[in-house]
Amino acid sequence: MRPVCLFLLLSLSATPLFSAQPHFGKEGGVRTARILGEGGRFIDVYGSGRNAQTEQAGAGLLLLCDFRRDNPAWEMPYKKILIGEQERVLLEDPRKAYWAAFVGGGRFDEVNPLSLVPVRPAPAPVHGVVEGDVLEWGGNAVHVLETPGLTRNGTSYYYDLENEKGKQRFVFCGDLVFGNGQILNLYDFQDDFPEAKIGGYHGFMGRCPKLIRSLEKIRSLQPDVLVPKHGPLVENPSEAIGTLIARIRAVYANYLSTSALWWYFGEERMTESARAMFGKPELVPADIPRMPTAQTFLRPDWQLALNTTRIVKSKNGEALVLDCWRPQIVERIDRLIETEEIRSINMLAASHYHSDHIPGLEILSERWGIPVWCSTVQETILENPPAFRMPFLDARPLSRIAAFDAEHGQTMRWNEFELTFFYFPGQTLYHDALLVERVESKENGDRAVLFVGDSFTPSGIDDYCLWNRNLLKPDQGYFRCLAILRLLNKRFEQAGKQRPVLVNQHIEKPFVFEDSQLDYMEAALRKRVVLLSELFPYPDPNFGIDHAWCRVEPYALETDPGTRLSAELVITNHAERSLRFQVQIKDYSVEVPVEPNREIRHPLQLPAPTESDYGLASIRVCCPEANLDGCCEVLLLPRQITK
Repeated sequence: MRPVCLFLLLSLSATPLFSAQPHFGKEGGVRTARILGEGGRFIDVYGSGRNAQTEQAGAGLLLLCDFRRDNPAWEMPYKKILIGEQERVLLEDPRKAYWAAFVGGGRFDEVNPLSLVPVRPAPAPVHGVVEGDVLEWGGNAVHVLETPGLTRNGTSYYYDLENEKGKQRFVFCGDLVFGNGQILNLYDFQDDFPEAKIGGYHGFMGRCPKLIRSLEKIRSLQPDVLVPKHGPLVENPSEAIGTLIARIRAVYANYLSTSALWWYFGEERMTESARAMFGKPELVPADIPRMPTAQTFLRPDWQLALNTTRIVKSKNGEALVLDCWRPQIVERIDRLIETEEIRSINMLAASHYHSDHIPGLEILSERWGIPVWCSTVQETILENPPAFRMPFLDARPLSRIAAFDAEHGQTMRWNEFELTFFYFPGQTLYHDALLVERVESKENGDRAVLFVGDSFTPSGIDDYCLWNRNLLKPDQGYFRCLAILRLLNKRFEQAGKQRPVLVNQHIEKPFVFEDSQLDYMEAALRKRVVLLSELFPYPDPNFGIDHAWCRVEPYALETDPGTRLSAELVITNHAERSLRFQVQIKDYSVEVPVEPNREIRHPLQLPAPTESDYGLASIRVCCPEANLDGCCEVLLLPRQITK
């Protein structure tokens, strides 16, 4: 038997019906709900709001579906705050449970981040609940459901109301659903995909099978009204849930059709992910529509492969090194020099900032006294990694960088090779590509090579981690990458040459996409834009796949207690119309207009850190007309722990 310190455990058959009609409100686009009970007692769900009527101390309970700090302000002197048992610690002591390790360096190893973890401990005692608990307070009985979804251990609550309409069942479901079959985003569903033995970084929509099971559990209760944290009341629950499940599955089917993971993980594991998502254990690989695999070729003799490092050898013994992972790779390069496989290194380049590609470049740059080439876009993250919150960051900046213009690229001659650098936002927004062509080569089969970093495999697109910011807009993301491939193919073929082979630096053999495969990927991406537009409640679907549409730069600031700091709030308006955003930091608020398809930088003066909030400042960014309710943070780091 669970403790009964503040609530009575009742059997479902004995649950009474009450006449306490919920009262609903809004706090900056987030719902508040209150159930009034006997003796002045009440139950709030999600929060009280800043302007809630003050009640007697200890008269209320607060029920939370998740730990996220977009819950409305907790102004009431609550008797208890209740949340799912496995999320309780994130409210009681968020610093110990999360922020201490994160701030101390764990953020550089993120693969599937938690977002919106609270800054400060809850203002009242926190009690954990589990499925089957029944909470009795002020004559009302509320039932607990475990419903993972937007968070790994989310909770929902339901209670029955007897009124002139008869019996009504209300379910408070957090952010499991928005309106008639939508959700707030996809990046917060990035997680381990245990059914397919896929880890969090590769776990595109990994938590969605759990979300579907949670939605089906709620539907089985035959509710009359869903009360989500965001959006309108849902008075057609069964229809809305069915629509949402169908939309989720449609997006995943679209993703599977061009996923790079078919090459990395194989048919059985990817089919297992489909079985889990679609609820069809009988599926076989042939049942899943997907792009035909590209043809592979032998690697040219002037290219060497060392893990994710690629080396271009010139006839004079000089070498170009593209990416370099660990110091052990540097040692292997040293052995190549010792054995005269290469004579020296006189050019370095970075495909992208991930920590399995970058750390050794700084060693080589210092040793040979040469810069690392990259685009002006990637330069921002390579020269100051702690200023960003992105997956697989390496904490150490590059000290020597030669940046080419991202918009136009750059072509240069290097020994017998012609090099062309491209900004290539494939696997991540901060990503480049390098075309290497041996000039006037008459050797049979000697083709140009386009080093694409981690952006493509023979089976398709490396867009499995939305925290990498895979945007879906013309001339952005994979639309831009595909356009570059088409342009190069046309240029080479018009010159009577074979189209370049593509090199993914995790794959041994180069490969080439046929026009039909390029068409297939582009059509799939265009269809995904449509599917995501239906799935999200925003004027542009990129808001639902871009965790950094509102962010602070730099993400981390060195500070001393008592100092005021300056930073920039960056807001990206993905919409085709102007939007006005409400920005709030503690008691400071301002309205910031942003033109269509523009990114603005708004200066921030951050409050002096105090002992209670030292380490983190939280910023709320809302646009109710577009259903946008964003939160971002900036780390305020004591100098001695700055990584």
